[in-house]
Amino acid sequence: MTLEQRIQRLEDIEAIRYLQAKYQRCLDIRDFNGISECFCKDVVSSYGNGEMSYEGSENVINFLKGV
Repeated sequence: MTLEQRIQRLEDIEAIRYLQAKYQRCLDIRDFNGISECFCKDVVSSYGNGEMSYEGSENVINFLKGV
């Protein structure tokens, strides 16, 4: 692995950590605009061991608002 690849890997890992922290922080304070920034438009999310599944960021956010 080259030095550039190693640096890119570390930057990617840090970006994932930042995104996860932002998502959790936004959940804690119920910042739904911030949460929607964590998702791509065609996100698919499931809850309750897959019993509830939602497609699209708008549908996921609407579910989270109701919880």
